[in-house]
Amino acid sequence: MLEIKEFPQQQHADLQKPEYVAWRQFLQQSDGWSADRIANYQLQELQRVIRHAYQYTRGYRALYDQAGVHPNKLHTLEDLRRFPFVHKESIRDNLEDYSAEVPDRSYISTGGSTPLSHHQGRCKR
Repeated sequence: MLEIKEFPQQQHADLQKPEYVAWRQFLQQSDGWSADRIANYQLQELQRVIRHAYQYTRGYRALYDQAGVHPNKLHTLEDLRRFPFVHKESIRDNLEDYSAEVPDRSYISTGGSTPLSHHQGRCKR
């Protein structure tokens, strides 16, 4: 009879980081959410991101002010329609205006598949 040995399963070090463990737990908990609960979560996250963009970046603040919208006026997902889009060219041409102040930030850039390159800030952790 052939003996089968079980080897301990090793997990990559990144999969043991608290951020990853918390994210995995969130995904498991949210798996059974109702459509209403998902929509509520989406709204909360959009409010958080838009509020952050308005508070910490000159570009988004100017964009929203010019459109006459304010993060405090985002009460439903339907309200999002009043918020303007930002275009890749605007971010590329005004990167500092669309970048939040973050200590130890560095930039990475990609060539992408279009003639327009993309630059993105990366924080050291």
